[in-house]
Amino acid sequence: MTSDCPDAETPVAGTPPDTPPAVALVPVPKAPVALYLAAVFLLELVAFAALAYGSWRLVDGPLRLAAVFAVPAVAIVAWGLFVSPKARILLPVAGRLAIELAVYGAAVTLLLVSGAVAAGVILTVLVGARQTVRFVAHRRAATVSR
Repeated sequence: MTSDCPDAETPVAGTPPDTPPAVALVPVPKAPVALYLAAVFLLELVAFAALAYGSWRLVDGPLRLAAVFAVPAVAIVAWGLFVSPKARILLPVAGRLAIELAVYGAAVTLLLVSGAVAAGVILTVLVGARQTVRFVAHRRAATVSR
């Protein structure tokens, strides 16, 4: 789950002044922000499930079960390392976005190729809406902070 709303974070009382911003900020979601973040997390889970479903439909034989677990596992590890709010490796925004879109793109592609066209189209629309909301929120925050 990613924190896309800059106004959702406030400084922690008693934090030393030399504490880096990433450590000094704690998410304090308001009701609409919390709902948005829950929806984003659900979308991430749907993408991982779509990777498993597509793998099941497209891989035959003894490797089917391995693919069902391995394909989403690779995406989950990449997400956890680079994209999640507690990412171990901090990337610039463009790098995080590239990994996000690779995971979502792979999920949509597997759905479409495996024959679940309606699910692929719905996931595409939801990911597009999520990215649009993210863009508008960041744009709005940039104009408000000027």
